[in-house]
Amino acid sequence: MFEERSTWIAAMNCRLPLAVDGLSMDMVLLTAIISAVVVAGVLEAGEECEIVLVCSSSSRRACFGVFTALNFFHWFIFWDWADPDVFPDPHLGAEDRTYAS
Repeated sequence: MFEERSTWIAAMNCRLPLAVDGLSMDMVLLTAIISAVVVAGVLEAGEECEIVLVCSSSSRRACFGVFTALNFFHWFIFWDWADPDVFPDPHLGAEDRTYAS
């Protein structure tokens, strides 16, 4: 198992422990591969898709945190960050908003 412990908030003596074991390593690698495919697909589309790249990057970082967190507090922060409901929905408020859900 690979483990890293760093200071998160020094004034409060809070630490951020992260680790990767067998299953976590597989999930981190799978997330990295899927993220690379998403970025390649967006760049190949050639359209203005900055919001897709921003949301993908944010979600990828949150997933890495979920798969490597060693305590429940940090896991819950990363899990809440990875929630896709926080991303803007272009269909919100439109006439066909029932189809977006």
